[in-house]
Amino acid sequence: MKTKIIFLFILMGIMGSTPVFASPEEVEESAEEHNWERMDTEYETVPVDTHTYTVWRNFIRHTRQCDISHLIKTDVWYCDLHHHTRSSSTIEEIIHSEKHSH
Repeated sequence: MKTKIIFLFILMGIMGSTPVFASPEEVEESAEEHNWERMDTEYETVPVDTHTYTVWRNFIRHTRQCDISHLIKTDVWYCDLHHHTRSSSTIEEIIHSEKHSH
């Protein structure tokens, strides 16, 4: 058991002192600047959750269901110098299927 622990510490010391792989950030920093150009923008509505809420009508309590969705915007970028692509997604709107107070 002790030999396994010692071997593990030696292996961690070797791996920690010499980098095995270069990170993508280091590779991109050494190259010339990117020429990012927006190629496409897409919108998608994704169902997220459902909840119930209460409505009072004529002194009678009614329970209703509301579906929640997110409107997600995705931008796709392209660099013609390096032939790289990247994308970024944001939530543009939270949509409730029913109008009710939160």
